[in-house]
Amino acid sequence: MEEILARLAEQVGISPEDAKKGLGAVLAFLKGKLPEGVFGQVEQAVPDAQGLVNSFEANKAPESGGGLLGTVAGLAGKLLGGGAGDAGKLAGMLGQSGMNMGQIAAFLPKVLEMLQAHLPPEVIEKIRALLGGMLTADQSANKA
Repeated sequence: MEEILARLAEQVGISPEDAKKGLGAVLAFLKGKLPEGVFGQVEQAVPDAQGLVNSFEANKAPESGGGLLGTVAGLAGKLLGGGAGDAGKLAGMLGQSGMNMGQIAAFLPKVLEMLQAHLPPEVIEKIRALLGGMLTADQSANKA
C-alpha cells in the first residue's frame, strides 16, 4: 500500500499522507454508491481498502450545507455545469481530505488508472460513470 500511495503522491504532487486521505475519500464515496458485490471487488483490488475508508470516515468533518464543504461542492457544481450531485459530493470529500480542485483533477484519473490494472472492465465502467464530469476535463487534456 505504501508504494501505491507514494506513486499517487508523486504523480499528483501531494504528500503520501494526502494521497492516503484522498484514496480513503474515493473509496468511501465508491462504497456508498456501488452495489455491495461490486465494491467488494474494489476492496479486494486495493490493499487495506476498508482501513482507508475507516480512516477517512473517522477523520471527516460533519456534513453540512455550509462551510468549506458546501463551498467546494458548489464550486464543483459550477465547474461541472449545473448541480453538483455525486461529483460535487466527491469533490467535497476530497476537499475535506486537504486537496484543492487542481489536485482533485489530477488525482482522480491516477486513481482510476491504478484501479484499471486490477479490476475487470465492467467494474471500471461503473466507477467511471460515477466519477463522470470529474474526469472529463483531465481526460480531454490528456487526449489533446
